[in-house]
Amino acid sequence: MASLGFVGTVRFIENGRRVSAANQFKEFRDGLTLYTSDYNHPPLSDEKRAAGEDTVFGVSKKDPQYSNGFLIAVLAGESENIPYKTSKYDISEVNPRGESLMQFTFNPNKKNGVGPDGIFYDPWGKEIMVAVNAFQATSGSDALMEENPGSPGINDNHLETYFYGEYKDKKPRDEAFVFWTYGKDGKKGNGTANPQKVVIYAKTDDVVSW
Repeated sequence: MASLGFVGTVRFIENGRRVSAANQFKEFRDGLTLYTSDYNHPPLSDEKRAAGEDTVFGVSKKDPQYSNGFLIAVLAGESENIPYKTSKYDISEVNPRGESLMQFTFNPNKKNGVGPDGIFYDPWGKEIMVAVNAFQATSGSDALMEENPGSPGINDNHLETYFYGEYKDKKPRDEAFVFWTYGKDGKKGNGTANPQKVVIYAKTDDVVSW
């Protein structure tokens, strides 16, 4: 009985974390929607917007400009009242007015909020991944395709996550931005070593916004 109670408690805690992650996605979506409404284009570099190229944040550990912390810095602007670091990101091109559009929940433990390093972490302490659709930045709707088979994610309505957020049974379509996390184990699906491998979503600990 005691072991059954422990299993039930663990399951309850994990379900709570999944709900928390979904709420974080909503918070992030609200901030990005506010930016897009204010600037009339998605929060991408001029180069990405000019090419109409969808961009994924939170999967690269090598380039800070592709961390979700870059988006947090863009939304925080030049505010001096934020408890997390944003100075390592060059946002001058994306938020030239330095407007402070949003302040996110701060958590010094790097879980369930923005850590001291300016990165937005899920309830398990993993960086939340974000894909931004660039289609709104292209020069004309007549140039857009529903989906570009030759160059996926470029100058089309379809949101491309470059397989990081694609599953056999769940895939983004035409959203402006989507968010996801690989959950407690930090691995896509049921533990694949390759996050770009297309696997089944059902019955995994992953959490997605679509």
